[in-house]
Amino acid sequence: APDDIDQASLSRRSAEVALQYGTSPKTVRDVWSRRTWTSATLALWTSEEVAERQRRGKRGPGRPVGSKDGRPRTR
Repeated sequence: APDDIDQASLSRRSAEVALQYGTSPKTVRDVWSRRTWTSATLALWTSEEVAERQRRGKRGPGRPVGSKDGRPRTR
């Protein structure tokens, strides 16, 4: 999504696209921000976007590697 779109407009547009594709607005925003579906959308990226991803390194959703929960899990 273009950077010049304000947050309310971004939320509104993601809700419209989510209805169109039967998913949640959060899922749409995650795809737009390249948090998810990167392998499926990589062919659509500009060369600048690919270079930025390579510069930053691959980082998927979730906690960083090596981080732990604040308290132990109960089993």
